[in-house]
Amino acid sequence: MNRISMLLMGILSLGMVATSTAQEPLKLGKPRILEGSAGRVLAMAISPDGQLLASGGYDVPGDDSRGHAVRIWDLKTFKHLRLIRYAGDSINTLAFDPAGKRVAVGSRDGATTCWDVATGRQLMTTSGTDSEVEAVLFSSDGKQIFVGRDQYYAFDAANGKLLAAAKTHNDWNVSCMTLSPDGKFLFAGISSDVAFVSLQKMLPAFMFGAHDQITAVTLSSDQKLGAAGCYDGTVYTWDLVKKQLLFRGQMHSKPVTSIAFANENRHLISGGDDGKISVLNRETEKQEQVLDASTLAVDALNISPDGRYLINNDILKIQVREIFGDGAARPSNSPEPKSAVTKINLNTLDAWEIGRGEWQEQGGRIIGTGNSRINSKQTFPNDFTFRCKLRVNGPTNPRIRFGSFHFGYEGEDQLFFLHGSKATGTRFPFKFGQVYQIEVTMRGDQAILKIDGNEVARSNPKVRNDRTFAFEGGGVRSQSSAEFFDIQLEIPKQD
Repeated sequence: MNRISMLLMGILSLGMVATSTAQEPLKLGKPRILEGSAGRVLAMAISPDGQLLASGGYDVPGDDSRGHAVRIWDLKTFKHLRLIRYAGDSINTLAFDPAGKRVAVGSRDGATTCWDVATGRQLMTTSGTDSEVEAVLFSSDGKQIFVGRDQYYAFDAANGKLLAAAKTHNDWNVSCMTLSPDGKFLFAGISSDVAFVSLQKMLPAFMFGAHDQITAVTLSSDQKLGAAGCYDGTVYTWDLVKKQLLFRGQMHSKPVTSIAFANENRHLISGGDDGKISVLNRETEKQEQVLDASTLAVDALNISPDGRYLINNDILKIQVREIFGDGAARPSNSPEPKSAVTKINLNTLDAWEIGRGEWQEQGGRIIGTGNSRINSKQTFPNDFTFRCKLRVNGPTNPRIRFGSFHFGYEGEDQLFFLHGSKATGTRFPFKFGQVYQIEVTMRGDQAILKIDGNEVARSNPKVRNDRTFAFEGGGVRSQSSAEFFDIQLEIPKQD
């Protein structure tokens, strides 16, 4: 271990930010309950930008007929935004348009209805049939709505006009479907077959067979993998490039209701009529987790577009869980993997040694009066970012020294500057009694000074890997004091 590493280990108030290298198992956090549902949730959808959640079901409070409704939720604040009453039959499925401004519902009576999310105003509805809607999807441009029931249908999303209809390859009803990421295909379950259907021809490009009725389907974000759940609780995965089966296994004791890839497609998460959520590790082909998520059934399960949240229903409730793992979210009390820096708090006199003059600590501020200087107790590597707030209370010349260069007062004038070899920039005039945010960044042999977020000066000081910092409240001509506070040092991770 080198000298710098040993010194850094001894610094007080130090927070290390580490990067994970080995793959970690996917973990689901404790559920957060969205308050506001008044009846059973039957279907859910998340807007493409991940900002909104739509839920639908028997959900109108005080309605003896158990009327249906769609609710809109804000996934930033986890608050309920709007209730939209629905006069149709049971809600089987719903979807957002690509802009997240419209939501469409497919119902048991065969109708498809679309609303404006912001106002709750109904925009269009299609006529019902004796075949219930099992899947509803917007086209990638938002101009069409694709519906799966006894056939494949395409409707005009603006007025509900029927644009096209095509029979399934085996004349069975569409039980579930999703749109490919490139917007060119439907991945649909029809009886015990899964079909990759071209939207241009409305014909299967290829198909896979399963042993039981398909009840849920999903595609990976890179469109290379497909997965399906069956009525008997079995889950399948396929390689869509090589067109071959990758996995078949029993994940639930009752029908699979919903399924989704997670953690950069390394895992497959499914919900079932048995009330459980199952997590399958695709690489090991092992069931890593089984959660008792509902006392009745998990009717709907969705993963947010950023891969951070798993959202599912528990009869009347909606549960939101964070997803933790490689390529997924990190617990809020864990370091962020992309911020590989050491953060050091220097905002106390305990981190310094008094060299001369009068120093005191008041209300989180270190104050130097007259001819005064303090020196850091530790030394630091060459590269760093230093930040503090500085207030000069009267005629004094404060400085911050970084070993081979310094920042501070310029002569007897009220000007700040960054000193060092080949210094360039404009001297910064300041006022007594005003607080300024100071930032100095050193990388290699280049130092940059920013004041209140704006670059002021640069210099090219010598490289040193044993820097000692110092604060000067003023020199021999000082007649007042300087205050330093919110002092923080960031050091890039040392290899």
